[in-house]
Amino acid sequence: MVILPQYLWVVGTTALVVVALWWFLTRTMTGRAMRAVAMNKDAARSVGISPSRMSMLAFMLAGALGAVGGVILAPLQAPDAGIGVALGLKGFTAAVIGGLHSPAGAVVGGLSIGVIESLASGWLPSGYKDAVTFAILFLVLLLRPQGLLRSVQEARV
Repeated sequence: MVILPQYLWVVGTTALVVVALWWFLTRTMTGRAMRAVAMNKDAARSVGISPSRMSMLAFMLAGALGAVGGVILAPLQAPDAGIGVALGLKGFTAAVIGGLHSPAGAVVGGLSIGVIESLASGWLPSGYKDAVTFAILFLVLLLRPQGLLRSVQEARV
């Protein structure tokens, strides 16, 4: 088995970005304000948080994360105008598998999708790996729409 150095860069950069994003959202006042607006816009507004400003920051953060993803994946993925749709659906599948309220679950969901796709392309023709991913999405949404992993908040209730 050969692992290209670029794949190690992808894994390392992804881990660093996930930890930095977790730290930002849980340890800074701005991150906590963004989470407050996401939970209840009216309550956040009543304590002096500007929902429009937090929305703007969220879009800026999403753009920056997309740029980082594009930079680290560009050497591995051929340029194609339609690639975002497939990657977006796989990301959504990962989030659904892990639970939409659990960032750690989304990471676990993404890793599991990657492993399942690799195994599927080894046993099936490589064209079916996307179909396997979407079949998993269909099954999870049908059988357990809250995700396979429960969030920490749901477990405490």
